[in-house]
Amino acid sequence: PRVLSQQREMFAALVEMGFDGFRIDAIKHMTERMIDNFAERDFMADKYLFGEVFIGSDREEDIFLDPFLVETWIPAYDFPLFQTIRAAFGFGGSLRRLARPETEGNALPPNRALTFAVNHDIPYNDSFRYLLLDPQDEHLAYAYILGRDGGVPLVFCDRNESTENHPEDRDRWANVVQREDLQSMIQFHNAVHGQPMAILYETDVVLVFRRGNSGIVAINKSGTETSLEFSTWGLNNPGSYQDLIHQQEIEISGNLFTLSVPPRTAQMWLSV
Repeated sequence: PRVLSQQREMFAALVEMGFDGFRIDAIKHMTERMIDNFAERDFMADKYLFGEVFIGSDREEDIFLDPFLVETWIPAYDFPLFQTIRAAFGFGGSLRRLARPETEGNALPPNRALTFAVNHDIPYNDSFRYLLLDPQDEHLAYAYILGRDGGVPLVFCDRNESTENHPEDRDRWANVVQREDLQSMIQFHNAVHGQPMAILYETDVVLVFRRGNSGIVAINKSGTETSLEFSTWGLNNPGSYQDLIHQQEIEISGNLFTLSVPPRTAQMWLSV
């Protein structure tokens, strides 16, 4: 009881200091009683909580993640979606897997998901560094999680903590939230928040979807430029859209529209 009391007092003190969200480490090893001890308190009512339920296999998903989702209301790192992203962007992988992952059991329910392209565990632990995406694939993955509907996206920033052992990491994630491409992606995310997602075009190497009538996301993971055609139904027609990442504009009209997506590129078009 004393430990639980101290835990509650710690959370209350942090809330009083101004913290508005908490990541609960290794929450899969905590009992419901321990979680409820802090999560169900009045002072936590409007705070964002999410848990780290690290899984590396379907068996661990069955043992740890599924019971966590049933027994609590707390969101968690969306490791199923992260593994789907890694597979989709990997050599021989298909972006079709990212079109509807939640309906295929490859992502957490949208209201329970903290989505990410990299988190602190991956670069800082040598045993997890195999999970790192290629830097350009990480850029494309951010366009996906900040462009899609569902989950709360995490943008990972650090202060070069991993460079002592891995000098190649220097400035890869340092203050990344201020990087121009991430700023553009966050602007897109905030502008289309709450609008439904619909797939416009999908192949193994290209994925295009819209967010309501306000936004279009196009991702080409291949090494060649792709020209594609999609229906303009549901978009502003006629309408002007600006790619926030590359500062280009397009004019949409007619029933079909042709879009060119350069190799290894993400575009995020917002209605203007």
